[in-house]
Amino acid sequence: MKDRLRLARMDAGYKTRIDVVKKLGEGFSEATLYRWESGSADPPFAKVHVLADLYGVSLDWLASRTDSRATHRVGPDKILVDRERVEQLHSLRPGDPVPSDLIAPRFGGVWVVPERLDILDGRDAETFRVQIDCHIKELVRAARRRFL
Repeated sequence: MKDRLRLARMDAGYKTRIDVVKKLGEGFSEATLYRWESGSADPPFAKVHVLADLYGVSLDWLASRTDSRATHRVGPDKILVDRERVEQLHSLRPGDPVPSDLIAPRFGGVWVVPERLDILDGRDAETFRVQIDCHIKELVRAARRRFL
């Protein structure tokens, strides 16, 4: 964690540990941050959480559990993508019936988190929405032509 703490601080624009202390105030000191970044002491989870938020990185990245720095907070500007469902959708050929579970909304606000999940936001989310909408429309058009 020590290397990633320092890297995250620098990448977030905090050139010195004093800059972090000024921003966070009580509970943080330059000496303590030095010990954490040098590996001579382990920071408590509550402090790591605060630093991850400040630096804009995920706790998993700080702990070297992933190579993705992204924080995966789901909100109104993000979409969850079930990669297996997307692959299933893309395997359909024009004229194939579209399984209802691929396009039916989920009810009750509860669903199982897929094993292969992506979280997209901003332009990536909008691009993905458009691609999937176009693909579904083409499948539906082809199915209608087949039955007419």
